[in-house]
Amino acid sequence: MYSEILAWIDWNLVGCAAVLFSMGVIVGPKVVERNVTFLTAYPLWISEWLEKVLQRKPGFARLFLLIFCFNATSLFASFVSGFAGILPFLFAFWTGLNVAVITFTVAGRLGLATVFLNPVALFELPAAWIALAVGMTLGLEVVSPMLGVRLAALFGRLVGVYLFVVLPLLLVAGLIEAAMIFFTLRHNSD
Repeated sequence: MYSEILAWIDWNLVGCAAVLFSMGVIVGPKVVERNVTFLTAYPLWISEWLEKVLQRKPGFARLFLLIFCFNATSLFASFVSGFAGILPFLFAFWTGLNVAVITFTVAGRLGLATVFLNPVALFELPAAWIALAVGMTLGLEVVSPMLGVRLAALFGRLVGVYLFVVLPLLLVAGLIEAAMIFFTLRHNSD
């Protein structure tokens, strides 16, 4: 069963999502430096909101649930954005841009390496790229001349990819990220 689910992933589109995401990461610092507010408003708002949450020093379970639910909702939106055709392609770039804006604002240019080089990224980035790729698959079907003929069946199969591939990756990433933040918060308060 799991091999059937993996077969529904278009690995070329996963690569496309990774490239578009990486392009967003590369552009992110320029967007911050040039103060392009319509592109920085959302990620900076998210960053401020997360900072307020972390100031309350939430427990591990609450922190994990927050991270997992936020990421799962965000990636589900990326997946179903495929119903709007090319939107997942734009979201791939925008997701990288948002991550870069937050990271660059908090940690500077050197901090950008952490986008790709941290234990969370080993699980979270593939989850994001796969979710975006299944959204792209859906989007390509939407804009195809055979619109709707296979859309319902395709969506049903791709939901399986989201449930059995993306969510487990996010679960592991969320546990690692929550543990890292929780222990950093505890260490800094001692």
